[in-house]
Amino acid sequence: EEEEEEEPQDEEEHRPQPPKPKKNRNKMPKRSSQRPLFNREVSNEFRPSNWITDVIPRKSPFIPQMGDEVIYFRQGHEAYVEAVRRNNLYSLNPEKQSWRKMDLRDQEFVKITGIKYEVCPPTLCCLKLSLIDHGTGKLTDKSFSVKYHDMPDVIDFLVLRQCYEEARQRNWQPDDRFRSVIDDAWWFGTIVCQEPYQPEYPDSHFQCIKVRWDNGETEKLSPWDIESIPQTAQHPETVGGSVPVTSEEMSELMYKPQEGEWGRRIRDDESERIVLGIDQLVALDIAGPFVAPVDIVQYPSYCTVVAYPTDLNTIRMRLINRFYRLVFIF
Repeated sequence: EEEEEEEPQDEEEHRPQPPKPKKNRNKMPKRSSQRPLFNREVSNEFRPSNWITDVIPRKSPFIPQMGDEVIYFRQGHEAYVEAVRRNNLYSLNPEKQSWRKMDLRDQEFVKITGIKYEVCPPTLCCLKLSLIDHGTGKLTDKSFSVKYHDMPDVIDFLVLRQCYEEARQRNWQPDDRFRSVIDDAWWFGTIVCQEPYQPEYPDSHFQCIKVRWDNGETEKLSPWDIESIPQTAQHPETVGGSVPVTSEEMSELMYKPQEGEWGRRIRDDESERIVLGIDQLVALDIAGPFVAPVDIVQYPSYCTVVAYPTDLNTIRMRLINRFYRLVFIF
């Protein structure tokens, strides 16, 4: 029987499917019954996905960071657990999931207060989620943990609170036109209606909007998956096609730091200050082994031991790209 999940320690560190094309991701490997010998094939099998190593901020999939305030959707978590069980990706006991241990509503307001990563494969993210009181907005002493990884065709069940609240302000009506970011491109469609994704969760906003893509396919999306179409927006040349998302448009969709979240400075200034410090640090001989990612070809066993590889250059690029949402991470 699977052991009880451990609570993550306090330490640092889906999206909707487009009508065309389908996601181009490799399926996660199944867990071996025995730990394999260290070799190149093993290093590739255990290698963390782009979801963990990416340096570019994206709207989805959601990449958790310490201090994030998010909405947890039980429906989405249940769908993830079922997908893992159905595909036998790794050992998981559905009876020991968070909603079995405590009374969780269909959506809960929580704060990420612990993160750790686990070599499986696949590499799993283990989060400690502390409940926030819906009435007072204050952190409570109650928490639960989730263990998951990004999967093709499984929608994010954690959504940034800021993104959620902005989406709730939009009042979508049948026949409204919209666009949605999928794989760094805008896809276009029309609102059909709003209805619960599952009847047992009538008040949940998770995938509560039925849409029709311009190629005629229908799908369920969540309010934070869809955006209004500006008058100046570029449109695809063919019906059912897509257009690239510009860097300016993507920046508008990303998290916007609130006053005080980066101390006395704004994020841009503080990020540049830290980048300058890293530039000075990498010039030192002692920093040599930590400047760039570990060469997996030369050290194939590395990613069978280290679940969350990072290095100074990765941190530097993330700072330049404004990947980090809160200075609390540092």
